[in-house]
Amino acid sequence: MKAACLLLMTAVLTSTAMRADAGEIRPPSPEQAAATKLHNQNIVAQAPGADGVFAVRDDGTIKHMQSGLICPSGFPSVDFSQAMVFPSNVKGMDVGCDYRRPGKLGGADAKLSIFATKAAEGMTLETAFANYKQEIMQVQHNVRPLGPALKVHDMGSTPPDFLSEEYLVTLNDQDYTSDLIVAISGGWVVEVRATYIGQPNEIKIDKDADVSAAGAGLGDRTMSALAFIMATKTIGK
Repeated sequence: MKAACLLLMTAVLTSTAMRADAGEIRPPSPEQAAATKLHNQNIVAQAPGADGVFAVRDDGTIKHMQSGLICPSGFPSVDFSQAMVFPSNVKGMDVGCDYRRPGKLGGADAKLSIFATKAAEGMTLETAFANYKQEIMQVQHNVRPLGPALKVHDMGSTPPDFLSEEYLVTLNDQDYTSDLIVAISGGWVVEVRATYIGQPNEIKIDKDADVSAAGAGLGDRTMSALAFIMATKTIGK
């Protein structure tokens, strides 16, 4: 279902540049918030089939009308870049929000996708997870599973049941980490995919890079967990 998006995710990750402000986390000014809202509205307006499916709220977040999913306005290391409406029997039953950080060579240094798909009758978490894992193995080459991408300890609240896998992918002699997290919540299958340059527990900084490069690397390694938590808190509500 999302194989084409996954192939694109692999294809665009071709450079190692870091955005200057990627590591900074601070409340936006009113002017920045207004600019983000306008930016995200323009992206949604360009998405085929998005009318009646996505709505950009005053804070720049993007609401999926059918499921209640709130896609964040952006993440510390990636910006909202695409709203996706996939073919389904009923409009709006299979959608996604895409985020990326562009690289100097025209590709992307990091990419994050949040998908929401109406769960078919009898769909189990194990079946959904197996299907998405199969997509990854079919589309990407030189894939090495590393184990769970997300482990939840006692956080005071319990997220829905989920399954996850982390992969190391080698492309053009460059290592990439790819995360997959899947849950079923409120009658919807939530799928989070993230891909970024480097290995999961290693942040390499060029000698000429500023401190924000480290922030971008840290943001890359936490964005899938943040996206999963945010998605499952809103979907089905």
